Amino acid sequence: MTDSDTDEPQTGLVAPGDAPGEGLVTVEIGPDLKQFYIHKALLVRHSEYFAKALPGPWIEAQENVITLDNVGEDIFELFVHWLYNQKIHNDIMGHIESLSRCPGFEDLDIICYARAYGFGDRILASDFQRLMNSELVDHIRNCWEVWFLYSVSDTIVWAFENIPSDRPVLQLMVDRFYDF
Repeated sequence: MTDSDTDEPQTGLVAPGDAPGEGLVTVEIGPDLKQFYIHKALLVRHSEYFAKALPGPWIEAQENVITLDNVGEDIFELFVHWLYNQKIHNDIMGHIESLSRCPGFEDLDIICYARAYGFGDRILASDFQRLMNSELVDHIRNCWEVWFLYSVSDTIVWAFENIPSDRPVLQLMVDRFYDF
């Protein structure tokens, strides 16, 4: 029997017994540095950024504290929900919308998904980013008329300032803008 015969298939979830063994990391979010206590094993497994920062020689690794003062609490809460559940629910989006600091947006799904996609890209959380991309594309395609009424140009400007320029979702936004 080879090693590959005994390896369990990789899933997105960390076994319940594994996460507590690694301990907790404090992640300070936003200008108010709201503290989130997250299992280190989950962060390291799902984010290349955390995988490099937490076990390394950095002060963040020694103190188990990471500060991301330019990330919104709403977006980080969405990420944490996904981190522990590997999916998102409509009820969490309603909660996120109530916390959102996106002034002028009555229909926040698209801007929240765009911000979450940008955050996933920033921390190199490819599974989270893929899900946010899927949700973002779905909302752009299916909710465009509502989004167009509420500061579509602000969303596009934000996206172009915060999402890498080689991402197809940016072109989709522009195409939908000009199609409308």
